[in-house]
Amino acid sequence: MITSAATQPSSLAQYLRFLWRRKLALLVPVAVAVSVASAVTQRQTPVYQSSTDLLFSARTTGGEDAASGVGVRTEARIATSPAVLAEAARAVGGGATGPSLAGAVRAGQVEDLGVLRITARDGSPGRARRLAAAVATAYLDIGRQRAEEDVSRQTAAVTARLGELTGDLDRLVGELAAAEAAGQDAEAEALRSRRDLVIGDQAVQKARLHELRLTAASPAWETSILVPAGVPGSPVSPRPARAAAIAGLVGLLAGFGLALAREHLVAHVRTAGEVEGALRSPVLAVVPRLGGRRARRDPLAVLDRPDSQVAEAYRIVRSNLAVAGVGEDQRVLLVTSALAGEGKSTVAVNLAIAFAESGVDTMLVDADLRRPRLHRMLGLPNERGLTTVLDQRLHPAEVAGVVDTAHLSGSLGCLTAGPSQAQPTSTLSGPAMEAALGSLRQSHLVIVDSPPVLPLADAGVLSTRADAIVVVVRPEMVSTGLLDELRARLAQAGATVVGVVVNAADPGTFEASGTYGYGYGYGEARGRHSVREDERSRFFRTTRNAG
Repeated sequence: MITSAATQPSSLAQYLRFLWRRKLALLVPVAVAVSVASAVTQRQTPVYQSSTDLLFSARTTGGEDAASGVGVRTEARIATSPAVLAEAARAVGGGATGPSLAGAVRAGQVEDLGVLRITARDGSPGRARRLAAAVATAYLDIGRQRAEEDVSRQTAAVTARLGELTGDLDRLVGELAAAEAAGQDAEAEALRSRRDLVIGDQAVQKARLHELRLTAASPAWETSILVPAGVPGSPVSPRPARAAAIAGLVGLLAGFGLALAREHLVAHVRTAGEVEGALRSPVLAVVPRLGGRRARRDPLAVLDRPDSQVAEAYRIVRSNLAVAGVGEDQRVLLVTSALAGEGKSTVAVNLAIAFAESGVDTMLVDADLRRPRLHRMLGLPNERGLTTVLDQRLHPAEVAGVVDTAHLSGSLGCLTAGPSQAQPTSTLSGPAMEAALGSLRQSHLVIVDSPPVLPLADAGVLSTRADAIVVVVRPEMVSTGLLDELRARLAQAGATVVGVVVNAADPGTFEASGTYGYGYGYGEARGRHSVREDERSRFFRTTRNAG
């Protein structure tokens, strides 16, 4: 059973039942999400991606450190700089500009290697390749030009500094010769120190100049194309299969969340105790749910599948009603529900078959003049029926059809609804209806299929004609508040509710006590039946004696 929070199934089997019951709530969002994703991807322009890898080959230890670390990350920023993109745009042509390529080109280091990867995206596979190649070429050209300009600038600065030092050295040499000729020893010593400093600086600048010339001839690390850009064979976006899978997963999660929310928020009854507490009447039996198609195809379970759990549940209802006096002093039994669609007609016809099976002559009356169903369920004509009896003041036996059930011990007749009426409530409230039921009760147990109580006034009128009422409750359709309203409506009409049939109950969400549980097979049910009947008998006998 799903817990009150509806989020923690108590077992795998109950969890699977919950998923199966809410399969439409799960599958519909999935189908919608996948359809939307497919439609969106079909309208998107394909995007192709091409990449080229540049290798930084180190020639010195320092160059290796730069190539494998911070240097490559710095070069990645340079590769997507405005100057490089503008040069690549001129090479590609076709109206491309540097800013227009900014969103289509990416550059980054490959893992921790000395490899720079330049990636370009475009709607054309050929243009994507040309763009990646153009950016790589522009980066290399601008890199070489930048390096040459940097070496040239530094060489010019060092050369200028050497010229200054040569002039300073010539001046100091002349001053030193004059000081020595004049016998100025202290002045000469100072000039010699300054001369030595200039000579030392001059040596440093010459060494720097030699280093710059070597760098120009052979840089510390060299950049070359490791993997040239290729023409992509398939687009990277959109990816219909991936988009559909992601959308399907999102839809499934959304559907699961909605199903859980619905299970939690819908205030339907979850236990037999809640039903009894709201209606203040005992639960006669719990009829288990059948699959949708199976239930519609085979609604006469007692007749067509007598060994089924459903048929046995109706026999339990019959036995409990018999103990309560239905069929003896209570000859007119009204079957109704709070709302339409709870299965009252199915319960009424199966209950009638169960009574006829036990030897009771039974007449089934379709008093739901707005939505009659019994004639279709039993395969009877509906040209004449209850409305014919009431209009023409006929005896019901003249109009009622006989259900051909040779194996039943008692007879089973059915008075169908007949032609529709403009004012059903007025038709059912007249003395003709009372007379018709009075004539039938003399020789039959009369089971009346009534309209639902809450939407219409018809059931309130009919309840005054009945000796006892059975309320059909479908747990997933009603709340305890609705059942409270139903009880108040019937009490206002002075109706006597003899018991409740919980119909189409799902073991995964509705909890039935051991007295009227539904998890048994036919043979096992026979053994348990007497226990249920004895327990219910004590209840009914106490009620009747108190009355």
